[in-house]
Amino acid sequence: MYLNAQDPYWLKEKKELARKKFLELPEPAWRKVGEGVEYAEDWKYSTFKPNYLDLEDSLKTEWKGEFISSLEEALLEKPEIVQKHLFKSIEANGKLETLHASNFSKGFFVHVPKNTDAGLLEATAHGNGFCHTLIILEEGAKAKYFQEFIGKEKLSSNVVEVFLAEGASFEGVFLEESESNLYSSKTFVHGKNSFSKTLTLLTNGNNKAFHQSFLNAEGASAENYYATAGRAKAAADLTLRAVHNARFTTSVSHAKAALWEKSSTVFRGGIIIENTGAGSKASLQGNALLADDAKADEIPFLDIKNNDVQANHGASAGKIDGDELFYIQSRGLDEKEAKRLCSSAFLSPMIEKAFPEKKEEARKKIEDFLC
Repeated sequence: MYLNAQDPYWLKEKKELARKKFLELPEPAWRKVGEGVEYAEDWKYSTFKPNYLDLEDSLKTEWKGEFISSLEEALLEKPEIVQKHLFKSIEANGKLETLHASNFSKGFFVHVPKNTDAGLLEATAHGNGFCHTLIILEEGAKAKYFQEFIGKEKLSSNVVEVFLAEGASFEGVFLEESESNLYSSKTFVHGKNSFSKTLTLLTNGNNKAFHQSFLNAEGASAENYYATAGRAKAAADLTLRAVHNARFTTSVSHAKAALWEKSSTVFRGGIIIENTGAGSKASLQGNALLADDAKADEIPFLDIKNNDVQANHGASAGKIDGDELFYIQSRGLDEKEAKRLCSSAFLSPMIEKAFPEKKEEARKKIEDFLC
């Protein structure tokens, strides 16, 4: 367990409780082996199995913008706001969640006051360790947020909590990669008529990612897009879920993966519309483009408790078209370059979801990885 000397007493207690819970919890059943072995649905088909004992705190963080600071600084300067929101959107009940809650030592804090446009805010975290970001937009506030997280050779985590008050608007681009195991979690809590639109790029390593949007008030809207590129034995395990707790709320959840060689992905998409969600609209889509021995599993889930709604889902996975590869190669390119062009074209519509200031950077990230 990592404790900063300046951590307030309530945070030390929270970390200690999480540590005890982590030690008590059994490891998730990663795959069903033989009779009598059961697994949680969130771990079905998963290959994510980190070494919990081989940890390191070597994260280097930087940030840029008027309304952003380190989480450590915010704990000193705005303790009441941090305590009110920290870990209020997520429950530290699982093995990975309690590990993160007991070990995070660095992070970022964004607080945009009422009716303020914060412009573009940027944050980077490189190295091994556990990063926690807390983003709070007050009524009518706006912000564009760019974050790059690059984990190294040990288990790392990147957890983001976003709270949007009435009329707030948030756009985010997240670039995440790791040389080893990366646990990623993003949770959005929406107020009345608030809006969020995010693009997350997952590349390399072995990733376990969760993204949840809680649409808790009338008129709230969330658009969540994920683009995954995998090579060698890289694995991406993504759970993307929208929970409609109020009427006339809207969600779009879309994940795409371009996979080569022996890489793999598991996509669990979920739409939950409660009885209180009349008039809501939800869309869920997962698509995978495969080459070589790559593999994709797609598991959609719908739980609709109100008949006065619109909800749809779709999933597809297929190999790169052989005729397309032949045509491209006939123009003088080798097979690898032909696969790169097909994969880049497949993921390009997702890159278009990024806000203009970071669209080219997101595109270059994918292009560099595919090269």
